[in-house]
Amino acid sequence: MINKFLWLEKEGKKRLFYEFFEVKKIVLKSLLASSFIPLNFKFFFSFKFNSITKMSSLSFYKNACFATALSRASFSLFKYSRHYCKFASSSGLFCGMRKSSF
Repeated sequence: MINKFLWLEKEGKKRLFYEFFEVKKIVLKSLLASSFIPLNFKFFFSFKFNSITKMSSLSFYKNACFATALSRASFSLFKYSRHYCKFASSSGLFCGMRKSSF
């Protein structure tokens, strides 16, 4: 059980890291694409842009189940894997679900 809490804490830190650098990356990309900026400033902005770590990109994150930490077949509505959804709905934790719902 402790391992799941560590995973949740680690995942939360990753997502905060993404949110922190996203605005910075967008501003630097727009400055690099601008034709009004001199070349020496563009060189400085490209250096700053390349110094941002690649792990701050959204494509590095996978949606994973909160209960089992499995990344395959997770429902985005519940943020649980299909195995846990089946268990929880048959146990009555999700009200109103039928067998055809999952």
